[in-house]
Order: sequence, then structure tokens, then C-alpha cells
Amino acid sequence: MRTVRRLYFYAIATVSLEVVIWGVIGLLRTFINNPIGGQANLLAGSLSLILVGVPVFLIHWWVAQRGALRDPEDRAARERSLFLYGVLLGVLIPIVQNGLAISNRLVLEILGLQWAPLVGKGQTWGDNLIAMAVNAGAAAYFLNILRADWKANPPGNSLADVRRLYRFVWTIYGLGIAVLGVQQVLRYILYSPGGITGSVSFFLADGLGLLIVGAPLWVGSWLVLQKASMQAGERESMLRLVVLYLLALAGVGTVLTSAGIVLYDLLGWLLGSTQTFTGFLQAISRPLSVAIPLGGVWAYYSRRLRMDIEGLPEQPRRAGLRRLYTYILAAFGLGATFFGLNQLLSFIVNAAITQQIGSDALRAQLSTALSTLIVGFPLWWATWRPMQLEAGQLDDAGDYARRSLVRKSYLYLALYAGVIGVMGTAGEAIYLVINKLMGSPTFNLAQSVLNALQSLVLFALWLAYHIRVLRRDGRLAEQTLAERHQQFPVLVIDPNDGSFAREITEALRRFTPHIPVTVQALQQGLPETGTPAVKAVILPSSLATHPPEALRAWLADFGGQHLVVPAVEEGWQWVGTTAKTNRERAQQVAHVVRQMAEDQPVRISPPASAWAIVGIVLGGLFALEMVLVLVALIVSQLQR
Repeated sequence: MRTVRRLYFYAIATVSLEVVIWGVIGLLRTFINNPIGGQANLLAGSLSLILVGVPVFLIHWWVAQRGALRDPEDRAARERSLFLYGVLLGVLIPIVQNGLAISNRLVLEILGLQWAPLVGKGQTWGDNLIAMAVNAGAAAYFLNILRADWKANPPGNSLADVRRLYRFVWTIYGLGIAVLGVQQVLRYILYSPGGITGSVSFFLADGLGLLIVGAPLWVGSWLVLQKASMQAGERESMLRLVVLYLLALAGVGTVLTSAGIVLYDLLGWLLGSTQTFTGFLQAISRPLSVAIPLGGVWAYYSRRLRMDIEGLPEQPRRAGLRRLYTYILAAFGLGATFFGLNQLLSFIVNAAITQQIGSDALRAQLSTALSTLIVGFPLWWATWRPMQLEAGQLDDAGDYARRSLVRKSYLYLALYAGVIGVMGTAGEAIYLVINKLMGSPTFNLAQSVLNALQSLVLFALWLAYHIRVLRRDGRLAEQTLAERHQQFPVLVIDPNDGSFAREITEALRRFTPHIPVTVQALQQGLPETGTPAVKAVILPSSLATHPPEALRAWLADFGGQHLVVPAVEEGWQWVGTTAKTNRERAQQVAHVVRQMAEDQPVRISPPASAWAIVGIVLGGLFALEMVLVLVALIVSQLQR
């Protein structure tokens, strides 16, 4: 209830504060721009915002602030930290935006260009300065509140976590402005205008105006983050790794897309397009101007990401994070390679049937196929081949690589895409044939069927290849695990009639057939203490709670793992365990022994029901289909 209450008061305070700030800005702009009373509608609008917003903000902020000053729990709440840093973003970003408008307008005046600025169109110097001053006043107030909270440092506060997010927002914001500024300047240079007064000189003015503000903002905020990364816990924070991943992947994705567009235009020009060389340079100016700065972003942040990953203390985590980055790139490359091959085969089919190899449509299709292959195949080969070599090793590194969740997800998603592709293309070919047999008019039936069949062959090859990779992984994993299991013998101590040992050994032989199992009846005595061969001993809870003296001494000297299986016993209740049958307990023991034999952390979890597994699978497939639909919608909108 207190969390909901805090959310309500801080949300209302945020909205009403923005209403008041922009009401004051509008009022001051009206008086300064129109000294004699101002325009009635603007004046009325500003006054209404102030008269409505001020009492609402004061009441809600007073209640929230009073609660925080009285109760350390309220002051330490994450909602308060998010509010304070969110308000700072809400008032400081408009200051930067108005600074961009001033900078853009100043560069235009210096260059003598009569052009509307990219930022702040229709505004005056006074409009920008008023907005900056009012937001700066609000920023100063909340900065004092924030400093007081840091000084109080209530226990359990999340100020450090939210501040980290706040700093990354500024870094990404500043980087976006700087990259856009560089892109605009490069666009001007690559467009080859006829001098500083050329028709596209506004690119230069807009770019310089953005760089004047964006470059210092990005450099300053990033240096603050780099300095903070020296502190304990900062470098290993999940947020930092996520942001570095996103920046590196955004850079590589944009660079490869832009490179593909440039290659498409280049190949089209080389294949006989009527476009002039000057027209070609102007056509590639936009993608090339985007690729160059984002290539720098990719190079820098991918290097930064590798350095941060190498600095992590745990080797499995380092390997997993490197693997994630590589498999994402491999997926990009694989998709581009498949698309390029599909377009190339489609070009061959269309050219063979239409006999119009020199047409603009076929030339464009060939350019698309070759440019996509030139970009996609090297990326896929450079990332996939090392992963294959790693997974093919028979040592611990290869075993971890084969069993990694990232690799399995990649392969099963590839299988899913292959199956869906085979179904779709086969269904398309069958539909075309049946439709023709039923008398429906079909345009270019042979061409359509052949294109569907070549796509079907490609999807079938895709599916067969990834099935082969998955089966090889399974075969190598079985071989490696069998060797591991053989080096992990266990001893089962049975108290009386042999039923306990029988259930355990049956489960072990069913789930881990290569693990050596020895059964020792308690009446027959115990093995010699310190037996080096035995890695784990399994016994029922009745022997653990009431051990005979000989067993107690033997367990005290045993240096391996001890697995105690809960059993029904008069007067003893095992808290934290759920009621299970003997068969279920034996299966859980086999699961734990397998984890120990494979040097995995022991995780005891209840087995998922069949319906739960079905629900998870169906939910995952539905989510994937929704993502594909969303991507298709975005692509269709971009192509309009």
C-alpha cells in the first residue's frame, strides 16, 4: 500500500511540476515578446496552467516531502530516487534542447545562411533563454533536495542504482546528438556542394550546431561513468553491461545496413545504371555519413565491452557474455546471408524465365543479392566459425560451450525458423499448383513455383545444417559427460531391507547410467575411511539423524559430498521440502548427483508439470511470432 501511495504522490507531483514550469515559461515569453499585455489566448493559457498546477504540485510535494523527512523508509524508497533523478532529467534536457537551438541559430548566422534551424524552429533567442532560466531554477531546487538525501544516506536507499541509470541516459543522449552532428557534417562533405553557400550548406550548419553541444555533453557524461567504474560494483553492474551491449550492437547493425545500401548503389552503378557518378556520390552520401560515425561508436564501445568482460572475476560469466555478443552477430550474418542467397537464386530463376537480364528490376535484384551477401557472409563466417571450433573441443571449455544456454537458444531458434520456412514455402508451392489445377488464372505460374521451390530448398538446407550441428553437439556432450560421470563414483548406504538403495540405484542408472554406484548395507559394515574413489555418499535421513557410532565416525572422516534423502520418521518434520514419493525423491537425488558430477551448482527445484512446459513453449512461440509481425509491420512502413 505504501508503494502505491508513493507512486501516486510522486507521479502527480511530476506532472503538475511540468505544468507549472511550462506555464511560467509561456507567461514570461508572452510578456517579453508582447510587452503590452501579450496575446490574450497565450496569456490565458499560461495563467490557467499556473493556477491549476501550483496548488496541485504544492499539496502533493508537501505530503511526499513530509513523509520522507519523517520516515527513513520513505526517504530510502526507490520511487523517491526515481522521482528526483527523473525530475532532473525533465528540467535539464529542455535546457540542453534550448542550448541546441541557440547553437544552431548562431552557426547559421555566422555562415550567413537564411535557413530555419534544425532545433528550435520558430523560436527566438529570448524564448530559449527564458526556458533555460526557468528550468534551471527548478533544477537548482531539486539538486539541493537530492544532495540532502545523499547526505542523509538512509539505509536501504537506491540512490546509487538510479544515479547510474541517470548517468547512462545522459551518455546516450549526448552520444546521439554528437553522432547526428557528425552525420550532418559528413553529409555536407560527401554531397559535394558548391561551397559554403551551396544549396545543402544547412547540413554543415546543423551539424556544427549539434556538435557544439552534443560532443562536450557526451564526453563529460562518459568520463563521469568511466571514473565511477573504478568503484566496487560499478564495472560489474548489469545495467552497464546491457548499455554497452546495446551501443555496440546498435553500431554494428547500423554500419552493416548502411554498408549494404552503399554496396547496393555501387553495384547498381557498375552493372549499368543510368545514374551519373555525381548522382551516385550524392545517393550514398546519406548511408555513408551514417556508417562512419556509428562505425566509430561500434569500434569504441565493442572494445570497451570486451575490456569490461575481461575484467569480470568469474571465467564462466566472462565466456558466457562473450558468447552472447558473438552469437547475436552470427544471427545477423546468417539472416543476411540467407536473404542474399534467396535473392540471388530468385534472380537466376527470373532471368532464365523472362530473358530480360538487363532490365532495371533484375539489375536491382542482383545488386540487392550481391550487396547483402558481401556484408552478411563474412560476418557470419567470422563469428560462427570460432563458436563451432570452441564447441568442438573435448575439454571443459568445449563442454561449457556446447551446454551454454546462448548456443542452445541460437540453434533451436534456427531450427524453428527453418521449420516455419519449410512449411511456408512448401505450402506456397502446393497452393499455386492446386490453384492452377482448379482453373484459377495464375500469372507466371512456372516462375512463382520455381521461386517457392528455391526458397524451400534453401530452408531445407538451413534446417538440415542446424540439425546436423545440434546432433554433433549432443554426441560430443554425451562423450564428454560419460567421461565425467565415470570419474564420480557414489556410495549408497542402505539401512535395512534394501528398498532405499533399490530406488536410488534405479534412478541413477536411468538418468546417469555412466556413474559407478556401490550399495553398502549397514549390516555388512562400512568401507575403509578416507576411500579416495567415492566422491559422494547417499543415505536416508533416518541414518543422518540417528547414526550408529561406526557410521557417525565414518561420515566424520569422509571427505566427499553428503546427500541426505528426507524420509518419513516419527517426530521429525523436514521444513522447506514438499511431500514426495520415494520415486520422486530418488529422481531428485539422481538430478543432484548429475549436477555434482558435471561441476554445476546444485539447484533443487520441483519438476515442472507437463502443462507448465507446454504453456512455456506455446508462450515463447507466440511471443516470437508477435515480434516477427512487428518487424514486418515496421519494414512495410519504411518501404512506403
